[in-house]
Amino acid sequence: MDLRVDTGFHAYEVAMLAARQGLAMLPRLKRSCPKLADQFSRALTSVPLNISEGSGRQGKDRNHFFRIAYGSANEASTALQLLLGLKTSQNKDAEEVLTNLDRVRAMIWRLVN
Repeated sequence: MDLRVDTGFHAYEVAMLAARQGLAMLPRLKRSCPKLADQFSRALTSVPLNISEGSGRQGKDRNHFFRIAYGSANEASTALQLLLGLKTSQNKDAEEVLTNLDRVRAMIWRLVN
């Protein structure tokens, strides 16, 4: 049985990819800065969750959730960049997450503007 959510949004699929990639890095990130790694995890998972919730809404309510997803993508990117400054992650993995979060932000920006 397939339990995936079908939002019809490419932004959701890219957000899920970024979340899977980032969560796979979490054990390494937690070793050097557990609190920042936890913040990264919460922000990272907020992105696809809010895109999914917004996809089922209408009007301003819909855009509200997309804006939250945009802010969470910004927050996750910043947290990961801070963690990279602590040399807690491999740059290749982190660059893929950052690239996908940037793609998500661009797609969300077009949805709400």
